[in-house]
Amino acid sequence: MQGLYKRKTAISLLAIAAAAAIILLNLNTRQSVATSDPKWPEKVVSGFHASCIREIRKSKTRSPVVHQAVCNCQVAEMKRWLKPSDMAVFLAAAKGKTGLREMVSQSKILSRSEQRAFLERTELYRESTLKSCFKAGLDAALAERAVQ
Repeated sequence: MQGLYKRKTAISLLAIAAAAAIILLNLNTRQSVATSDPKWPEKVVSGFHASCIREIRKSKTRSPVVHQAVCNCQVAEMKRWLKPSDMAVFLAAAKGKTGLREMVSQSKILSRSEQRAFLERTELYRESTLKSCFKAGLDAALAERAVQ
């Protein structure tokens, strides 16, 4: 049971950045927004994937197959729900305390309606990622176990 909790925690690490933005902006309104911006720079996508792999390796899950499945899922969900411009706030949040000022300044650049839209996208991303990527990791682990 503890291993399951660790995997779920690893999968949701990126959602922490969204939660930090929500707390800092303190906005409670929701607006239905989904995006499929095809202009994702490869550097952002590969950096996001590499960051995901580094974070998930910290969990007790040792299987590279599971790591790839979860991170590929997170990249797909990122492309589905977020915009490339959202990543400035996420990347600042990922820096921890040193990125706090940068994150606040990035979020203040946005208008009130843009802030709401950003928060809606990050919430949808978080909800979708927790469900689909946890399942993707679990399916990959079960498939790998079945092969062994």
